Amino acid sequence: MQTRKDLLQAHRLMTQRAALALILGQPDTAEAPMRRLNVAAFSGVMITVVVMAIFGIVGILRPGGAKRLQEPGTLIIEKETGARYVWCQDPPKLCPVANYVSARLLAGQDAGKRRTVSRNSLRNFQRGPLIGIPEAPNTLPEAKHLVKTPWSACVRTVELPTRGRTSLATMVVGTPVGGQSLRDDQGLVIRSAGQTWLIWKNQRLRIPEELVPALAPNPARVTPKWLNALPPGPDYKAPSIPNLGQEVPGPEGGKARVGQFYAVETGSTTTWYVQLADGLAPISEIEKELLRADPAISQKAYSGRPAQEIALPPYVLNSMQRSSRRISKQELQGAPPTIIPYADSTPLCVIYDDPTGERRGYVTLNGRLPDPPQSTTPFGVDQLVFPPGGAALVGSMPAPGKGSEVNSYSLVAEGRRYQLESPEVAELLGYEISQAVPVPSAVLNLIPTGPTLDPDAASQQLTGGPR
Repeated sequence: MQTRKDLLQAHRLMTQRAALALILGQPDTAEAPMRRLNVAAFSGVMITVVVMAIFGIVGILRPGGAKRLQEPGTLIIEKETGARYVWCQDPPKLCPVANYVSARLLAGQDAGKRRTVSRNSLRNFQRGPLIGIPEAPNTLPEAKHLVKTPWSACVRTVELPTRGRTSLATMVVGTPVGGQSLRDDQGLVIRSAGQTWLIWKNQRLRIPEELVPALAPNPARVTPKWLNALPPGPDYKAPSIPNLGQEVPGPEGGKARVGQFYAVETGSTTTWYVQLADGLAPISEIEKELLRADPAISQKAYSGRPAQEIALPPYVLNSMQRSSRRISKQELQGAPPTIIPYADSTPLCVIYDDPTGERRGYVTLNGRLPDPPQSTTPFGVDQLVFPPGGAALVGSMPAPGKGSEVNSYSLVAEGRRYQLESPEVAELLGYEISQAVPVPSAVLNLIPTGPTLDPDAASQQLTGGPR
């Protein structure tokens, strides 16, 4: 006769076999179905407790855990605040640094010596004075993110809340502004710095005041800041002629006056000459037109009559004496440019986009510029636009197209230009000097200057607070 105890044990056995069959697929095994899981969970908990205990003991014995902070050149960054420190000697102490670039100049390019540590790790170190270069940049991009080209110096007239209608100089770096290029047979006339200029063949040529009415009676006015970004050319004026108006022997035994000019047609070609005291000198078509527009030529060489070219047959030219003087300028050859109208609200840009610096810049019209700023400063360009967080390593070349003649290097960052004390300073900032982009000095001079980046200056004590 089975007792209730026997029935209970039999029921438990059947339940266990059913669970084993469901979980393990083996109803006759002697192992409990959840034993392995329970043992693994208990072991994991015990290991976690032991590891935490070990770390707790280490934390008590050695708080912070930071080591080798006293090595010279180590850049120490406090994790909680981002404050920068370097280890100073005589006497040994932890010196706060005014800005990131100063810290880089002190720590150098060794990335292994930059340490980020907790505030707790620094609490037992004596603090020294604030050191660094005041107003040096606080951020630097990686070398692969340095801005290269293009460099676009532009001008336009805008309406500013604080200054009203103003000619605004804008420099855009790293972003193309586009626009329509000014062809070599096109020119435009502007007024700047109290003088009138012809913008032609990607340069500026000063126009004498007496010629302005004939070229552009009411030229647009632009700020002199932009004008300096365009390389200068020769004065756009008639050749200088000595003894102007003097009577001399002329064609075919007649008389002529110094300053009169002649046209000689040979087939489909026309050449021009001007009468000098010792004979005829060749001139270009441009110079012929400039002589025609010169009031002094009309007054002295043509007795007050309008200056006009005199037709001269080729056989007569061959019989006339030639001058030993050369008065024609190489830069004023060919036909005169067509003067196109220019409205001062139209963006006018000179663009330098050759990373080697060997190619000269070019002029464009109707480019795309960012919105004007609400206010401007009296120093440098009115608006300097870089990509967000961008900076540029540049070499200053004496003139456009002189990329092989770079004579100094600068870092352009945070709206200012910081000259490097030597080319080696670029390596301390994490760059190679070969990454520098040649830019004309006249363009770089439009950017407000900051202090020179000098490792010796970075170690000097400051009296003010950090930047």
